[in-house]
Amino acid sequence: MKSARLRLARSLREFVDLEKSSLDEAMRAAAPLTRGRLLDVGCGDKPYESLFLPHVREYVGAEYDATYAGTPNARKGRADVVYSSDRLPFDDGSFDCVLCNQVGEHVPDPRAFFAQLVRVLARGGRLVYTVPFSFRIHSEPNDFHRFTKFALRRYAEENGLSVDLLVPRGGFWRVIGQKLTSHMAVRYGRLGGDIQELGGFGYERLADQRPRYWVLPVVGPAIVAIAAAARVLDRIDRDETDTIGYLLVATKR
Repeated sequence: MKSARLRLARSLREFVDLEKSSLDEAMRAAAPLTRGRLLDVGCGDKPYESLFLPHVREYVGAEYDATYAGTPNARKGRADVVYSSDRLPFDDGSFDCVLCNQVGEHVPDPRAFFAQLVRVLARGGRLVYTVPFSFRIHSEPNDFHRFTKFALRRYAEENGLSVDLLVPRGGFWRVIGQKLTSHMAVRYGRLGGDIQELGGFGYERLADQRPRYWVLPVVGPAIVAIAAAARVLDRIDRDETDTIGYLLVATKR
């Protein structure tokens, strides 16, 4: 019975968590473009390993010790390598693909970090990189930056990459829907702990909130309705001047 409830809860989260669904869509688009040996920097609990394994020979997950320790992700122990310096602990050109999801905002010097990702990438290899644009402060106090598509293109050009894909992850209405649904779930429903149990907020400290189950009969349907409306409006009135974030796929020349 508990497993059935968890499956239902995960399916519901897939629908209402518009940031996660935008990232899932980005990973499904990027996975077929990868090959060979892949390094996942900031791998967490490797949520997309199953998507990439059919396309790559090896999947290596790396995590930065200072921001990884003490998080729900660390308790799962999925990282293959945990490092503690500003330099990735791999030789130049070690990987055919580098995957880095939602990490650039958490490093003090994102340009230097981006250069490290490219350094360990072999010539002809691909970088798959996602970052937020319009998203809440998270993983406090290690949240420093937000990125435009122009910054990402410049980072790529500065490091000798040819841009294959540079696309927004949703438009204005998805941004509005995400902000409303996440605010209601965390602020009013106090569902942070439940969301962590479902695999969300993996880099946040362990949530100690007790859910307000008595508000869910109102908050729950409202969240579902807002998410549904945001999905529809994002298709019929697409405005990409505001977006949850970006997907960059680029090849090392």
